[in-house]
Amino acid sequence: MPSAYDEKTERSFVTYTGGTAEQRARWDLLRKAMEHDRYFFVYPEEWWHDDFKDLRDYAIQDTPFSAIASPSRSEKP
Repeated sequence: MPSAYDEKTERSFVTYTGGTAEQRARWDLLRKAMEHDRYFFVYPEEWWHDDFKDLRDYAIQDTPFSAIASPSRSEKP
């Protein structure tokens, strides 16, 4: 990628045209994958930040991962 993760510079903008050809290709691949079915959209100032298109239709939940058990972990041997 053209910038480090969570870097707050112009290199993080999705419109940044610098960087190597490989960095641009990786960014293009990530963006195409995230926007494929139009479920996610890219935040313009952060290449790593994608939001769900219907984000406002869902309540915010604050559930720790430790409270979410997978079926294989919740079953006793």
